[in-house]
Amino acid sequence: MKPLEQRMGKGDMIEGLCHQCHRFVPACNGKKKNNYMLWYRHAHKCHLYDKPKSTLKAMRKLSITTSTIPK
Repeated sequence: MKPLEQRMGKGDMIEGLCHQCHRFVPACNGKKKNNYMLWYRHAHKCHLYDKPKSTLKAMRKLSITTSTIPK
């Protein structure tokens, strides 16, 4: 998800408004204008994602496969 709003930060830094924490965080620098690696790094730490819950069947399959691995 892209930032809600963008503004010029210090120097040639572009900052984006995070929809989760409502703070401006570095989105990309002037050297690589279309590289949003800084933004996605923040999003990975800040944003909440719904993780699918494990089903009992999947948990059994996982326990069977890990118990049959020889040591």
